[in-house]
Amino acid sequence: MVRANLDNVPEFTLPAGFTLRWYEPGDEAHWLRIHLAADPFNQITPELFRKQFGVDAGRGLQSPSEKHQNVPSSSSSSSKTRVKSRTRTSQCGVNSALRDLRQRQGYLLAPTGEVVGTGTAWFNHNFEGARWGRVHWLAIIPEFQGRGLAKPLMTSICRRLRELGHQHVYLSTSTARHAAIGLYLRFGFEPLIQSPEDEAVWRAVMPSVVRRG
Repeated sequence: MVRANLDNVPEFTLPAGFTLRWYEPGDEAHWLRIHLAADPFNQITPELFRKQFGVDAGRGLQSPSEKHQNVPSSSSSSSKTRVKSRTRTSQCGVNSALRDLRQRQGYLLAPTGEVVGTGTAWFNHNFEGARWGRVHWLAIIPEFQGRGLAKPLMTSICRRLRELGHQHVYLSTSTARHAAIGLYLRFGFEPLIQSPEDEAVWRAVMPSVVRRG
């Protein structure tokens, strides 16, 4: 689903006592716990987080675009230079990924301090041939669903995308997520229809979609 711009994003505030903060090291565990509880459609693993956000369990955070290179185990000065260069590149990747997550990945906290939801104001430099923002991996644990948290979370993620300079935004969803699709429609997202098959799927889904007012 796509939104042509980030103008006039619906504004919703969190219920009293709930707060939102941005990523801190170690939040991977919260992300996994939340999605394991809330997402029946995907296989949620630490490897999934690594692939989505550039986390390497062996080397820490890294840029999603960073290349892994095999460095010869030679004692020559040129080999040592390559090792140093690779180390500097790796550290740059760590810093880049940390910066992205700290700016872009939000966590909802209940009044007790429990982390109960998450969403990411992510990006894709080559979506439909252009640089788009992405509303990515939104979830709230089942015990806190239906408490007016999804709309404020969407507001915060869309606002952050706009603050980071994104002009267009998209998201991916399953057509089985009728309530979520209703939320996205409420926020001005529209189905991305690129084929007759897409059109047929969306025509079948729309009557069942719950539009959350």
